[in-house]
Amino acid sequence: MRRGVTVVLLLLSASVSLQGKDLDKPPQTGFPVVEFYQGQSIYDLPGYEALMPLEPRQAINITLTPATVQASKLYDLGPFGEPLLLSFTNGVYREDVSVTVHAKQHALPSHLRKAYLRRDDDTGEVSLFGPTLRLKAGDTYAIRLTNNMTASGPKSSRENFFHDLQYTNLHTHGLHGWPGVDSQASARDYQGGDNIFTRLPPKATPDAEPASMLVSGIVPLGHLPGLHWYHPHKHGAAALQTFTASGLILVEDDPAWLPDKNGCATVRSLLGEAPDLLLHLELLTFSQANLLYQQLQGDYFSKLEDASPQTISELADPENNLCCDSPGQNVSSLPVLGSANSSDIILVNGGYQPIVPLESGQYQRWRLVNTGFRRFLDLQILDAETSKPAKECELLLIAKDGVYLMEIPREVDHIFLSNGNRAELLVRCTAPAGKRYVLAAGAAPSQFGALFGTSFGGAESLAQPVVLTMEIEAAQGSDQPTPDLRGCTPLRPTYAPDLRDEALQAHNAMALLVNHSLAFTFEQGFGCLVNGKNFSLPDPAPVDLPIGKVVHVQFDGINVHPFHIHVNPYQLVKLYPDQLDPGANFTSWFEEGDWMDVIQLPMLSLLAPASIGLRVQPGPFAGYAVMHCHRLAHEDEGCMKVVKYACPGYDEKQPERCSSYQPPVPGTFTV
Repeated sequence: MRRGVTVVLLLLSASVSLQGKDLDKPPQTGFPVVEFYQGQSIYDLPGYEALMPLEPRQAINITLTPATVQASKLYDLGPFGEPLLLSFTNGVYREDVSVTVHAKQHALPSHLRKAYLRRDDDTGEVSLFGPTLRLKAGDTYAIRLTNNMTASGPKSSRENFFHDLQYTNLHTHGLHGWPGVDSQASARDYQGGDNIFTRLPPKATPDAEPASMLVSGIVPLGHLPGLHWYHPHKHGAAALQTFTASGLILVEDDPAWLPDKNGCATVRSLLGEAPDLLLHLELLTFSQANLLYQQLQGDYFSKLEDASPQTISELADPENNLCCDSPGQNVSSLPVLGSANSSDIILVNGGYQPIVPLESGQYQRWRLVNTGFRRFLDLQILDAETSKPAKECELLLIAKDGVYLMEIPREVDHIFLSNGNRAELLVRCTAPAGKRYVLAAGAAPSQFGALFGTSFGGAESLAQPVVLTMEIEAAQGSDQPTPDLRGCTPLRPTYAPDLRDEALQAHNAMALLVNHSLAFTFEQGFGCLVNGKNFSLPDPAPVDLPIGKVVHVQFDGINVHPFHIHVNPYQLVKLYPDQLDPGANFTSWFEEGDWMDVIQLPMLSLLAPASIGLRVQPGPFAGYAVMHCHRLAHEDEGCMKVVKYACPGYDEKQPERCSSYQPPVPGTFTV
């Protein structure tokens, strides 16, 4: 039986009971309504075609617009399994149909020029995720972004706090390409690429014409296949906007990365033939500050440390006009209503606890992303009847954050996704038809260790007994081969080769190693700083990442704060077992040699430096980008630092590509 949930996106606040109210009828706000369902087949969820396009899609047209999210009944969320109610409003992406050519096309190819302009009739679909870009290496992509939000008040003078919540922009998280900024002096001007310093203003009044911009770039030849995503990144508003506005970017498979000679024939065949599921995990994290933070930091600082959407809206400058109806706030704003307004909820592809059919003994290909701005996900497959780990199911890890492991596949016993992390796996369960398993978040005991749930890091985990249900069906196809574990060695791109000492020595590159020491620090009493400094633009001392070198970053403070850097991923080259919490371990998920672009190690002790060793090989793209904590409220509060991808021979102003670039460790993939 399908259980309806009507969602109207705005924002939250006071605890108001909606018992007896008809939540199937949204508030008369004039905003569009997003609707999702509980317990529905994942293939029947609204928007599936936009999320999982079967054909290449190089261009999309999206509008950030307010919408109302109402959940009339979400079952089994209460302590006694009672239904919970929810109604809130926030900005979401509406997909619009393009109709005419814009004056500035940023040199787009002719087949893309038709249209990246929004329709005037505002008839596009609203959803909890935007349409997926499906690209190949060498493609030009184009995203027409329109801002249909209305300003709450005069522009703020604040920089490192929640402010100007209706200004927006867009970040193509994970794509390796030009950062779009050649000089800090011109960083606010959009010239193309992944420029997150630009700001697209909101409407001054509800009836005003919304502003638009074209975000465009090129997926370079030699780019790895993999899953990435896009989301707002306007400093001061990134957390609140990303909360309900994001979309996926899929770089298509190319079998040349997995050659027969490297032992890859079987795993390549399985990846090509397995049913392919993109799993957009959206975390509606309405809970207030973690109790441990309240005890350590007090009420106000703990609110800033573990900020919910309600807190962001209440403290922002100017206040959020979509939230909250509470003392001292905009009385015309819409509160968070319902008994679920302090709950944390995981949605999958816009649905609550969807059902995933799975043929017995047949692999599925799962590609997951955690789009939440707070809380990490520690996911396990459990038997639905016993709630114990499912021994009949296997998880074979292929890639993290769109980068193949050094050897694939690797068998893992859980899936770990911090904010912004992606993962690609082959999943198989062998059981009779009708058998059910669940993908559970935060199940005890954790694979990180029996005491993990009581540790400071473990308290950051979002718990939901059923994220999705796997329903076993009778196998229709022939038996599939089981790939040899770690039997395939994927080819490597120049931006993600092996950078460990042995590889550097083999390429006579040890002399090209540059060392940095960075840390997330805690001087201001909440959030974090990078090496004790708040974000500033221009940054008088950006982190220098010289092109043509290998940069080793010794990074501290990685247990509570997920570290992300734009443009280039990094390789994990050093773990420190002596810094683990008592009884904890790194699990099968983390190994030296893995590549990623977000990392958090919550099993490291709060009493230790929480250190890791990372290496990155910058190039050929030059210019300015950022590194930051991907608990996006911390980024909004100032935990971000400018980085300079520096081309030799250039000073402040950088070229788009460094023509002199010679990678210290060459890739093994031939373009």
